[in-house]
Amino acid sequence: MASWAAIAADQPGLSKLAEAVFGARRLKTLATIRRGGMPRLSEISGASIRDGEVWLGLIPSAKARDLARDPRCAVHCGSPGDEWAASARVSGRAVPAGTEPSFARFRIDVEEVVVTRPDPESGQILVEWWTEASGAGRLVRPGG
Repeated sequence: MASWAAIAADQPGLSKLAEAVFGARRLKTLATIRRGGMPRLSEISGASIRDGEVWLGLIPSAKARDLARDPRCAVHCGSPGDEWAASARVSGRAVPAGTEPSFARFRIDVEEVVVTRPDPESGQILVEWWTEASGAGRLVRPGG
């Protein structure tokens, strides 16, 4: 698993795009896995990319308990306005990085980064990604 700093060194363009998307909106969507295996999607404000890492800050909640039991997660940040622009997703495993009675902090060991946006050349959909298993990739596909 990779730190954000390692991804930024390997894929500076992709990491800067993802950071810009994450920085443009306060609210993101966190996906965790419930005890029974079903996904839990939660809107959160405590997700950020800074100091070479992806961070989550959560109040005591079902999603924090999900991560304590099964660290697999994804954080998605959509376009900052009503018009479709770029969206970004970071997936990996949450590692506890400090707990207080009213707050739990996690660092994400990153396994995947995906940025989806309009392709500036063709106007179609541009999907760019990095995965721990296979590195960087890029795909332009029709929108719809």
